[in-house]
Amino acid sequence: MSNAFVEWVIKFRKDIIQFFKFQFVSVIAYWADYAFFALMYALVFSSNPIGYIYSKMMSYVVGLMTSYMINKTWTFEVKRQIFSKYLLKFIFVNVAALSANLTAMYILTTYYDIIPYASAIMATVFSFSINYSGNKIWVFEKRR
Repeated sequence: MSNAFVEWVIKFRKDIIQFFKFQFVSVIAYWADYAFFALMYALVFSSNPIGYIYSKMMSYVVGLMTSYMINKTWTFEVKRQIFSKYLLKFIFVNVAALSANLTAMYILTTYYDIIPYASAIMATVFSFSINYSGNKIWVFEKRR
């Protein structure tokens, strides 16, 4: 086997492991986000017609910080300072993902009469691919 093929296999293996680490962290961050969402919506915003949007915006920050701290050090193995250029890029990617998430929640809740608790779960599909792609390709990219 050629060296190029062996190097490709090693890189592919690392990418697959990194992808599954990102998924694992996403599950942890998602449940932190969802727990805070459910708490905020039930205790503070349920009487407001768009209270689920306010709740989701606040809870997303909880998930965002959980994800950033774990992905930076464990998934993408970036050892530099916490508040660096990575954080600004990370926030930018997550604002895009949050926008997709909120839009999906609004459409599901308003037009399909899905309860906010369920639409919060369903809308995650729209933000996961934006998050992973943005973090892998742009935020925590490896310098060659």
